[in-house]
Amino acid sequence: MPDVLTQLPTAIDELQRLTGAKEFHFADIYGGTGDLRGVDLQARLGVFRFMAKIFQFYQFPVFVQTLDPRSLSEVRSPAPCPNGVGPFNLKKHEDTALLFLLIRVKCYIEETRQKLRLARVFVDEGYKRNGTAICIPGWKSVFADGLICFASSSSVQPLQLADFAAYALNRTQLLLGKRPLNPLDKSLLEILEPIWSNYRNMEKKTIQLEELDDDGRDIHVGDRVQVWRIDARSEETGEHISCFLGWEGTVTSEPPWFWEPRNRRECWVEFDHPCPRHGDTGGVFLLSELKKLEP
Repeated sequence: MPDVLTQLPTAIDELQRLTGAKEFHFADIYGGTGDLRGVDLQARLGVFRFMAKIFQFYQFPVFVQTLDPRSLSEVRSPAPCPNGVGPFNLKKHEDTALLFLLIRVKCYIEETRQKLRLARVFVDEGYKRNGTAICIPGWKSVFADGLICFASSSSVQPLQLADFAAYALNRTQLLLGKRPLNPLDKSLLEILEPIWSNYRNMEKKTIQLEELDDDGRDIHVGDRVQVWRIDARSEETGEHISCFLGWEGTVTSEPPWFWEPRNRRECWVEFDHPCPRHGDTGGVFLLSELKKLEP
């Protein structure tokens, strides 16, 4: 890590020299917008290769914590919970998610640190203003001075590494639900693939890029198909169709051949027997979730 702290400012200076950008804003780098407008595509992909190499070489551990209002209510419902812990308001999902993430990080440091080294913790500004810090005295044995410090990524440059980790995860999840993928999308997925071992608390799945090219246009009424994946859904819908994962069934409605706002097209699949949990005999599936079976 000391090497990265020394080299990162030099890398940012080089980025500014080549593009005019003063920070690694990965949405702009990917899309060629903002300061990156007009910058050659291969140069922009080179930035992602550079960051991926850093993560791959140093094996930075990445922990992910998400929580929405519905999930928060489920977390709090089984047993009485306090409304707050120190400065964290546990009735707010943002506070609770940050607290859970800090606990994950604290536990990891306790399990892996050498001797009595302490961690200095920085969080990107937003939850608190740049320059703000909160103190948790009970964590002084792990976090230096028990402080959680909030800063901008321009003033504490290693925060841009965390920005990259978050962008890589979010962009990958979006691309896995997109059809069809363009060459830029495929190049980015190939660049990011080696760093997935860095994500310590995320489920890993192997998907061939050729599978993402299959947009389901050869699926028609009467075809036998298998449900090979379940994309993101509302909680209620996802809960009812997730039980069909891996099942084989028959397409009973012709998929509409047009692009919907999110490139999602659907058809009805009827199965040979009902779901034992809900009694449903079929459901609406995205074409990208189905594999056509040979007759």
